[in-house]
Amino acid sequence: WPSMRDAQPNVAHRAIVNLHEAGKLLAVVTQNIDGLHQKAGLSEELVIELHGTNRWIECLTCKKRFEPQPLFEAFAATTRPPRCPSCSGWLKSATISFGQDLDAKTLGEAERAAMSCDAVVALGSTLSVYPAAAVPLTAARRGVPYAIINNGPTEHDGLPEVMTRYEGDISDIWPRAVELSLSRSTN
Repeated sequence: WPSMRDAQPNVAHRAIVNLHEAGKLLAVVTQNIDGLHQKAGLSEELVIELHGTNRWIECLTCKKRFEPQPLFEAFAATTRPPRCPSCSGWLKSATISFGQDLDAKTLGEAERAAMSCDAVVALGSTLSVYPAAAVPLTAARRGVPYAIINNGPTEHDGLPEVMTRYEGDISDIWPRAVELSLSRSTN
């Protein structure tokens, strides 16, 4: 928990914030659970966390959410699994675990973003986990430009929907691409 809690956004996260500040960002659909997009400065409304978040602890029964730190401290002191003070249900991080269904509302938000955007970029993903990997394809199949930046192969490499594919570290490529894009849009 402390390493996740204390993690900080990198230059790629900040480049996404730059896009938002320039009025060029509809949404960020992410499989990441770390909350770094929000730490970088994006609002909760802009970030669609398909696999949930480790920024909260959630009751499996009533869905009430709690701050993680006190619950981790209580577990460390007692070694007893935490229970919900409201309904006595089991508490766990507000992430999607294997075998647990993705939230239908969150999936709907991601699909609406894919149906509304005018371009889509997949950053740092093998694009092998579905239904998340279907989100950029949903947008691209509407005819919007689709770019991939990843260090290593993806399952979308070579698909006709992909307009541009960049190989390498997103922290090197993405901030420069955003900078060039924003400088061109102001000229």
